[in-house]
Amino acid sequence: MAVVIMLGVLAACSPQPGAPVFPGGTYDLDLSLPPQHLSETFPVANLGTCTVTVDSPEIRLDGATLTAGEGVVDQVDGTITVPDAKIVVPHSTIQLGSVALECFGNPVGSLSVAVEIEATASVQSAVFDAGERTLTLTQPTISIPTAKLIVTGSGTTLPPFSLPPIDITVPTISTRI
Repeated sequence: MAVVIMLGVLAACSPQPGAPVFPGGTYDLDLSLPPQHLSETFPVANLGTCTVTVDSPEIRLDGATLTAGEGVVDQVDGTITVPDAKIVVPHSTIQLGSVALECFGNPVGSLSVAVEIEATASVQSAVFDAGERTLTLTQPTISIPTAKLIVTGSGTTLPPFSLPPIDITVPTISTRI
């Protein structure tokens, strides 16, 4: 009898096929890239070697949001395809890391690089997997209408370099939410 009651409750609480289950709206996203380290050594004509080292910290896009329309649950795999998805990254300055040059065992110099951006991304499709708590964004196209590159080094800050508008289609991204 308890099993029959539980099945009745589950049936009453389960969405009907095609029924909206994802209400749509605007949601905070945790978008970040892990830290990176790259080092390359190269010879300098009969004098020895130089090494270029690039280090970037974890890059976080604080304040990023996903705005999406109402979605429908796929009763087979438990995912929700979210239509009309758009990501907004508010105006921010992001530290991209540093570039250092060392030749013949002596430091030559280093530069720190940052970028000031504001961006939006349209998404071919967005799928939310409730079991895994992941959101998969297929082929997001990121539009950066204005960006400035900020370079500092040796106690000097160069004037920001304005970059032309940038549109980038990136591979599929999955993020936990």
